[in-house]
Formats: sequence, structure tokens, C-alpha cells
Amino acid sequence: LWRFGGPLPPHFEQQALPQLLTFFVMAVGGVALSVCMSGRPRDVAWIVGGVLLAYGAQVLAKLLLGDRGSPLLAAFVLGVAGLLYERKGDRMSMTVILPGMLQLAPGFIGTEAIVALLGAGTAGAEDARLFNVLLVALQLVLGLVFATVVVPPRFALERGSPVPPGAGGA
Repeated sequence: LWRFGGPLPPHFEQQALPQLLTFFVMAVGGVALSVCMSGRPRDVAWIVGGVLLAYGAQVLAKLLLGDRGSPLLAAFVLGVAGLLYERKGDRMSMTVILPGMLQLAPGFIGTEAIVALLGAGTAGAEDARLFNVLLVALQLVLGLVFATVVVPPRFALERGSPVPPGAGGA
């Protein structure tokens, strides 16, 4: 449709945004996530912090480990931060973990991988892409599981009560 209005724009090489601008865009995205998640005003800073921590952990993990194993490390760091946030009192770890995971999943799996997975290609290549997507998803989940081993969730148990309060026990 673009060609009906005029010639196609010239093709340019992709260049990364400056780090400060990337940081600002991530922070604005975190504020947008707090609105989408119906976050309380007191939690906006923590939601933005979860997004920025996930992005920073993702970049650092890719520098240290490359593409293999870095989703596990980034999810682990995010999980530990969320579980430590939960220990501050009447707070939920998902306030930090959920926005961070929404940052990590597309960052590691990538839009190009998903488009390639959905696009046409050879059968062997599609199986390999599917395996890589599933491997990254498994690493993200395992990172959170390992975080709960290092920093176990804290439940306030009443004496003699085998079920945490609010768990639906009769």
C-alpha cells in the first residue's frame, strides 16, 4: 500500500539507542505497565524498578554468558529481588517479578524468533526454533524456582495452624 502513495523509504542499518535513552524508555514502559496492572501509586516505583532490574540483568547476563544460560541467570536475579521485596511486610513479590518477566520473555525469545517460528521455512529449522523458544521459557521458569530455593517465600503461620492464613483452609 505504501507504493501507491510514493516510493519506499531508503533502507538504513539498525543502530542501538543510546543507553540513557534506552533507560528512559524502559522507565516509561514500567510506568505504563503499572497502569495496565492497576498498580497502587505506592508500587509504581517498585514496578518500574522491576522492569529496569530485569533489563539490566538481561544485558549483563548476555555479556557474561552469551545467549545460553543467560535467561536463567536474569530470571534468578529478578526472582531474588521480588522475594526480598516481599519480605518487607505486607507486599507481594509479583509486584516486582511480573513486570520484570514481561521484560525478560520478549528480550530473550525475541520478536524475530517468534515471527520466524510462525513463518514458512524448512521443517528442521522450525523444530529447532520451537526447541529454542521452549528452552528459553524453561530457563526463565527455572530461574524463578532457583530463586525460591535461595530466598524461600515467607508465610506468617499462626501457632498450631498447618495452613498459611488466607490459603483457603477450612
